[in-house]
Amino acid sequence: MSSHDNSKAKEEALSSLKTGKFKVAAVRARALSGQFQDDFEYPLFLGIALMKLQNHEAAKNVLRHAVEKFPGEWLLHDMLGGAHEILGAWQRAEEEYRMALDLAGEAPVDAIAGIHCSIGDTLWARHNREGALAEWRKALEIDPRCGVAKECIKKFTNEYGEPKALDAIFDDLHHFQNIQTKRYLNLVGRDEFDTKEEAEEVIGVIMRGWNERVSPSSRKWDKMTAKEKTRLFESITLDFTEAVRRRKK
Repeated sequence: MSSHDNSKAKEEALSSLKTGKFKVAAVRARALSGQFQDDFEYPLFLGIALMKLQNHEAAKNVLRHAVEKFPGEWLLHDMLGGAHEILGAWQRAEEEYRMALDLAGEAPVDAIAGIHCSIGDTLWARHNREGALAEWRKALEIDPRCGVAKECIKKFTNEYGEPKALDAIFDDLHHFQNIQTKRYLNLVGRDEFDTKEEAEEVIGVIMRGWNERVSPSSRKWDKMTAKEKTRLFESITLDFTEAVRRRKK
């Protein structure tokens, strides 16, 4: 078939997707994938149609084979990431999204922002809340009109501008913990803990401080703003002497 025939066939397949005729689109895309084997868009269309038909496993397989054949096409990696995400394979989804991001190059800003949003979703699903929030904020930085990023930030950010805890009653504790953790890390001149043992020791100090010096006055918080509570938490100085001494030997 000629390039003209290819263009016409592609228009028809794409039209079927846009009008919601997903079964028709799947049949056409599958047939055209065999006729135009050097065109990555047909397996892409097939993968999209199968996902719309809720046949996610089949979509994943189609897209996986397509990625192997056309490894440089970011759209395929992005869509394969979506298939993995729907199937709950969060790590694999993130890997495909990041590959798409690496390959996207001069793609439209809304597409780049969308990939960052997708990465954020996979991180949030695995309880990496700080990482997820960073991705959604990055998406909004790239495309200030990104509605998905705005919605995620609004939905998953608490009054402190930090990721919401699993339960709202822990938001104050996590905020206090963040303040004190940063204070400790400043003392040792680092941005993160070096070992699990160090983290456990420091969190232990913070939790004792919380239970002994903060929690008993929790009834007062109902009438306090986030800024007022932040000032309260910042006014409390915990004793990290032993933890700092051990790390500075």
